[in-house]
Amino acid sequence: MLELSKPINEDAHVTTDTLRQALCAKYPRAAQFLKDITLAVNLEYVLEGDVRDLAHGDEVALIPPISGG
Repeated sequence: MLELSKPINEDAHVTTDTLRQALCAKYPRAAQFLKDITLAVNLEYVLEGDVRDLAHGDEVALIPPISGG
């Protein structure tokens, strides 16, 4: 597991959508994969189409697509 921590402006309104956009902008070569990644905030999945507000201290996990049989 890779752990990244980056402070953000505490006055900024950050959501799971703005986080995903920021990651795509920072890592453009990974943008095509980031759109298919599921996010979990504080151990709770964020369903596709849902937007969650993020607060200082929240833990966000990026979960790659899983398939199997």
